[in-house]
Amino acid sequence: MSVNPMGYSSSIETEQAPQYQWEDNPCPVCESRECIRLGDRGGQAHKHRKGVRCTIVQCRVCSHLYPHPMPMTDDPNALYHDVDEYFVNHDPQTKIEKARILLQELERYCNGRGRMLDIGSGRGELLYAASFLGWDPYGVEASAEFTEFAKATYGVQVTQGTLARANYPDATFDLVTLGAVLEHLYDPKGMLRQIHRILKPDGVVWIDVPNEASLYNTIGNLYFALQGKDWVSQLSPTFAPYHVQGFTRRSLLQLLTQTGFSALTLKLYTGRTLLSRKTAKEHFEYWAASLVNQLARWTRTGPYMEVVARAMHAGT
Repeated sequence: MSVNPMGYSSSIETEQAPQYQWEDNPCPVCESRECIRLGDRGGQAHKHRKGVRCTIVQCRVCSHLYPHPMPMTDDPNALYHDVDEYFVNHDPQTKIEKARILLQELERYCNGRGRMLDIGSGRGELLYAASFLGWDPYGVEASAEFTEFAKATYGVQVTQGTLARANYPDATFDLVTLGAVLEHLYDPKGMLRQIHRILKPDGVVWIDVPNEASLYNTIGNLYFALQGKDWVSQLSPTFAPYHVQGFTRRSLLQLLTQTGFSALTLKLYTGRTLLSRKTAKEHFEYWAASLVNQLARWTRTGPYMEVVARAMHAGT
């Protein structure tokens, strides 16, 4: 069994676990060290013992959530390597159709179609939809396996590696998309600064992230507390999908402002309930989660956030 610096034992065998370096980090958004401990996540603090146990905190200044210390790895391929397993709940045709609708909506903010970059392009569905709509699409993907899948399946142009490694010139793109990416990054602020540089004046970024202040998470944490468990439902730093950043509406808007963007729209929405239903308890949890999702739709406190923001430059 592996042990992290906080003394928690892992539920996965050492040879199977990614090798983490545990960093004493400030808030990734505002860099404050004033935080509140919310509870634990992963390992013995997970009903299926997934990952390695770590502590989730919330910044007192900007409300952002993050693990402290931060479990970091230098090799993203150690985390994102099995296409079928990682995207098990994602239907390709559904994603292509949703991508088509999204891109048509984004056209009005970009004054038509132009050159776009999809960061964290995964299997390539958004790039595939973009090419048929008349965009000039490019992708960047950290996972070598995901990159090869996208190229072989959809024939799209994807650079394997990081945005920094791709080294695009200044003012290259009209649109940059970040769908389910920012929550995976150790340095979201650095990513948005790079995006600001490569966007044309008045270029647009579209971001989709989980809303960690959702009704679903609030009730989920209460459910754990009623069972006497010091657990939280937010983030998944050491197991798939490996979320290490927990955005709230407040922290996301602050991050955008700090990196030179002005938010045009921000929408909270709900998705499908994906919990298992193998036992009586799991059936109850699924029913309860579905009810919470319905309440979240009515109260606009859904578990996902979607924002469109414009890059602001001097004189704009």
